[in-house]
Amino acid sequence: MTFLIEPASYADLDTLFDIYIEASASHPLSSFIYNGLTHDEKRNFESGGPKKVFLECPWVKYHKMVEVETGKIVAWSRWHFPRPLKDEEKGSMDPDYFEDIPAGANASLLQEWFDKLEEVESKYIDREKGFFINYLVVLPSYQRLGLGRRLLDIGLKEANALGASVFLVATEMGAGLYKKAGFKEIEQFVIDVKPWGGEGEVVFRSMKREPQAESPGK
Repeated sequence: MTFLIEPASYADLDTLFDIYIEASASHPLSSFIYNGLTHDEKRNFESGGPKKVFLECPWVKYHKMVEVETGKIVAWSRWHFPRPLKDEEKGSMDPDYFEDIPAGANASLLQEWFDKLEEVESKYIDREKGFFINYLVVLPSYQRLGLGRRLLDIGLKEANALGASVFLVATEMGAGLYKKAGFKEIEQFVIDVKPWGGEGEVVFRSMKREPQAESPGK
C-alpha cells in the first residue's frame, strides 16, 4: 500500500468526519455523549464548526492521507499555524464556530468536556509563536502503519524550522505516539463518567513539545 498526503478540500470534510466518528467509537466518552444521535446527526454537529473554520481561518491547515491504489481517504489532521494577531483578537481564543449541542446528545457531559478543553487551550496555546494540533485521526483498519506520525510531522517539521513549540491535548490512546515524537505531559484533566453509567474517569493529557534539531536527511 502507498499513501500520499494532500491538502484537504472543503468537499472532503464530510468524509473526514465520517472517519472521525468511526475512529472515535472506541473512545470511552463516545458511548455517553452521542448515544441518542444517528450517524448523520453526529457528523453534522461535529463538522459544522470545522467547516466554518475551513472557510474563515486560513492559518488552520487540513491535510488528508490518501491510499493511492484506491483513492480512499484513510486519515487526516488539522494544524493551527502561528500568525500575527490583531488587537481585537488578543485576550480571547479563536472561535470554534460549533452550533448548539443537538437534542439527543448528552449536553452536560459535552459542555464539561468543551469547558475543560478550553481551559487548558487558553492556558497553553501561543497563537502568535506556537503550533497546535487538535485533530489527528486514522481509520481503525489503517492504524499502526505510521500514518498518524506522518501527519504529525507536517507541523513538527515547520515548528522545528521556526524554533516553535507545539501543544496538543491527547487521549490515553494517542499519548504514546506523542511521547515518541518528543511531547512531554504538562497537565491532566479528567471527565468522571460514573454519573452516566460508566466506570471511573477518562483522562486527557495536555502535552507540549519544544523544537528539536532535525536529523540529517529529514
